[in-house]
Amino acid sequence: MCPLAEEALVVERTDVTMQLNIDHWPKTVSVLWQLPQYIIISVSEILFSVTGLHLAYTQAPSSMRSVVMAVWLLTIGIGNLIVVVIAESALITDQ
Repeated sequence: MCPLAEEALVVERTDVTMQLNIDHWPKTVSVLWQLPQYIIISVSEILFSVTGLHLAYTQAPSSMRSVVMAVWLLTIGIGNLIVVVIAESALITDQ
């Protein structure tokens, strides 16, 4: 959710700049606006990863633990790929 919120912030800044016909970018966004996003994503990543890895490791049979961990990491990789596709798509321009 936080990467999408960051993208929305960039899009909003771009829209305001275009509406006001400003040739230069306004001042940068305060870190106080970005800090809650990073705190939320860090806490959620810690809670989700620890819980998911514990569940995957303890509930899988010993012969399947490697496969279960590989599937866990594959889902994380697919999620990161989705973020890259959205960030590089033409839907969000002027970054």
